[in-house]
Amino acid sequence: MKLFSFLFLLLALISSGCQSRSEIKYMDDSAFLSPTSANSPEAFVSVNNFPCVDVEGIPGLCSIRIKQNQSLKISLSGKPYPYQLSLVCSENVKVNQEFSLPAKEKFSFEISSQNFKSMKSFICIGEIYPQDRPEEVSSKFEIRVKILDENYETGEQIRLEKQSDGYYLNFGKYAKYVHVYDQGKWYFYSKSPSVKVSSPDVFAIAETQTCRYSFFKPIK
Repeated sequence: MKLFSFLFLLLALISSGCQSRSEIKYMDDSAFLSPTSANSPEAFVSVNNFPCVDVEGIPGLCSIRIKQNQSLKISLSGKPYPYQLSLVCSENVKVNQEFSLPAKEKFSFEISSQNFKSMKSFICIGEIYPQDRPEEVSSKFEIRVKILDENYETGEQIRLEKQSDGYYLNFGKYAKYVHVYDQGKWYFYSKSPSVKVSSPDVFAIAETQTCRYSFFKPIK
């Protein structure tokens, strides 16, 4: 009987603990400095179907390489509230527009390659103004675009393969130098199209004769 009483008390405590953790209440963060006031672009946007994030994984600030014959597509998923959007790009690109989006409506805007065919780079900055809040707040995104020669080919993608005797990184036939970070150490290889690694949890960099680079990081 004592055992059952103890188990009942233990389950009650566990249940109580789980309940308290799941009952996190919403708090208004109006007292905090807004990202726009702090000059921190953080609005989530997609660029050519890639999420616009920085090296730390924070949304809103990114760079992308596109070829001279490629267009640039900026997309936002639908939001649960209506909002205003302003979009301005470098002067020669000739994009300076405002949009009014209702709740749940997706946004997509494409800039033709004809707009920047003679340029080497440009910047686009967007600002989102939610219409469901009493105070005036906004969030920005900033996209830096590098224009590549249409004949340029980037370095080969590094691929991870699992074989019967373990994991291998395949660097392709053009990899002249390879650096692999495996189990806390860097390893150097020369003219090695394929390298055996301890697990998928590795980093790798490949360099070709013409200094084209490829990078591999584990998928989390």
